[in-house]
Amino acid sequence: MTSTFAVHADRLDVVVAAEMAGLDRSTVLDTIERLDAAVAAIDGHGFTSTPFGPQSALAEAIGLDSAELWVKDETGNVSGSHKGRHLFGVALGLALTETQPERLAIASCGNAAFAASVVAAAVDQPLEVFVPDWADQAITDRIAAHGATVVRTERDPDRLGDPAYHAMVDAIAAGATAFSCQGTDTPGTVDGGRTIAYEMLETLGDHRLDRLVIQVGGGALGSAVVSGLQRELGDTAMPVINAVQPEGNHPLVVAWNRLAAELGDGEPTTNAERAAAAEALGRVPAEPRRAVLGLIGAGAVCLSLFQIGTWTRQLTDHGLSIRYGRLDYPVDAVEFLRAHDFSGNLAMPFEWGAFAITKLAPDSRVFIDGRFEAVYPPGVIDDYFAFLNGTPGWERLLDDYPTDIVVVQRWRGIHPRLFERDDLVYVYSDPASLVFVRPGPRTQGALDRVAAARDRSDFPRLATY
Repeated sequence: MTSTFAVHADRLDVVVAAEMAGLDRSTVLDTIERLDAAVAAIDGHGFTSTPFGPQSALAEAIGLDSAELWVKDETGNVSGSHKGRHLFGVALGLALTETQPERLAIASCGNAAFAASVVAAAVDQPLEVFVPDWADQAITDRIAAHGATVVRTERDPDRLGDPAYHAMVDAIAAGATAFSCQGTDTPGTVDGGRTIAYEMLETLGDHRLDRLVIQVGGGALGSAVVSGLQRELGDTAMPVINAVQPEGNHPLVVAWNRLAAELGDGEPTTNAERAAAAEALGRVPAEPRRAVLGLIGAGAVCLSLFQIGTWTRQLTDHGLSIRYGRLDYPVDAVEFLRAHDFSGNLAMPFEWGAFAITKLAPDSRVFIDGRFEAVYPPGVIDDYFAFLNGTPGWERLLDDYPTDIVVVQRWRGIHPRLFERDDLVYVYSDPASLVFVRPGPRTQGALDRVAAARDRSDFPRLATY
């Protein structure tokens, strides 16, 4: 059967980026089918559309007799859950760019780790799976049976948080590539997860989806399904979203409560209060929402701008240095710009502005940074958000300002439009970001040097995953 990734190739960011970079559709589809066949050889089947349809008995059992209840069943998918979809999207990106990571890394002792072991084995990539020391031996044996290296981790009383996750972060800092179902560590994981939404809409046909109840952990599944629906339906036809988490472990609920407190009249403590807050926020005009969200971000980044400068000097005095997360900051993209002497007016997300200032000033200036409304006029902020979100008027940041260089987060939906611009040259990408340069007096020399360097084996490949 045809892979769901082939069926929905037009909708996948990884495919759009690969074709923009020069790959033809037949190569992309051949790669998808080859990887899917490799998964099937290990798991017994590849990625095909999973069942989605009415469940009248369940509706009656839970008191929804008057509603038509549909259920999407992922238990028969590769490795027994939806997790494999996320990771297959990431693996597809690695294959399309012919990227050979030193090793892959994930922190999990359940479905995500098992899915990672299946997909990693299919693409013949070494995988380290970091688990807590109490992880079930039967589960870790199943993971190891696919060739993954299972690393048990003990909690450090002096280090807060999950020891397995800390170990994964340390491995990534040492050269491993994140292969996680968490969008914060592996942005490409959301792209593969969107195939759930595309399959649902394909099956629904003329039926209208009024409400979506979805179980979430950190939010990658929710982000994938909701963004997939939104891309196809637009804002006006979107269903009501109910994200569900257990009482004992609900990180997304905690984050939502804090956001609701910032945007509303107080922090909700019950599901009824959360529902009321969501309804109220839906009626808040866009401008106050944007202003409050901007204020939240501005405070954090203004503090980091001050701290980066102060702490860097203090640490340097003691022979120490700051190490920035390569998925949290455009570390490699900025180093690329420095190594090839690119300079000019730089457009990038405001939360990266402080980092860029410390690394590229005074030769380059950022469009916006964490000082936000304290120094930038409302019109500039509006143009920034329009560009970042691809909403009407997004071109103004490029057409009305002397922008020389654009650095965008990989997960942002704006980059396919940037590939279509005749006045931008795509020069670099990595797991965190993509870089585009506008030819002109300030950049042409560097562009010429980059073009000449492409014939050298040490020039970094254009990664599009």
